[in-house]
Amino acid sequence: MKKCPECCAIFEDSIDVCPTCGEQLENYVNSSKKEENRKQEKPQVNDYINSRQRDNNAYVFERNIGNDVEINGSVVESSTQQYYQSKFTKIVQALFSGEPYQLSHTTFVTVFRVEEHTTRGYPERARDITLYGNMQNIFAVGDDVTVTASRKGNRYVAKNVYNHSINEDVRIQPYISAAVIRTVAIIIAALVLYVIIGLLTADYAAIGASIMNFFVSLLPLGFGIWILWYLLKGLFKK
Repeated sequence: MKKCPECCAIFEDSIDVCPTCGEQLENYVNSSKKEENRKQEKPQVNDYINSRQRDNNAYVFERNIGNDVEINGSVVESSTQQYYQSKFTKIVQALFSGEPYQLSHTTFVTVFRVEEHTTRGYPERARDITLYGNMQNIFAVGDDVTVTASRKGNRYVAKNVYNHSINEDVRIQPYISAAVIRTVAIIIAALVLYVIIGLLTADYAAIGASIMNFFVSLLPLGFGIWILWYLLKGLFKK
């Protein structure tokens, strides 16, 4: 006896193709064994492990890590602003507002809201976080993220964002941090102040005498060069 694997009809051994659906008939005994094997097969278990499962503190909404804050939750809203700033304006913003100096002509500022994970039907806590720089990859509403941020007054400024939905860091276009800009500005200011103090306390009479002695010491050398040039000119004169 033979059996159609599609419509499960039983036919004589002399028939090879199902007249109803056109499927190749199978041996009825082998077909029965295949059915039993399918029933005994266990469903495959997905080996993918979300990075949340490796951390016992994964679902703590907010905790302090040194001078920074770690925030875990879901993105519920995101808005990116783009505007042009001159180099001078970028330096001023870095010095007085703590914004990083972005190397591109366009300045990117993204503000997104992260709400805590909850099973109570609604979240009780949320944080608005500012992210500076052009993102090379994006996060969407509903993504599960871990944000490492620093407090800047009443703002939270993101230093690193890890997206658990895709198990990747959110990559930001390189920029110069405000701390570097401020350090360079302090060094330049100290050098300028040192020069000003030196000018105010300098002995100008001694400086003038030193300059005069320098030029006087050059007179014999200049006179010797003039004599040598005069002799060479007369020697090669036609």
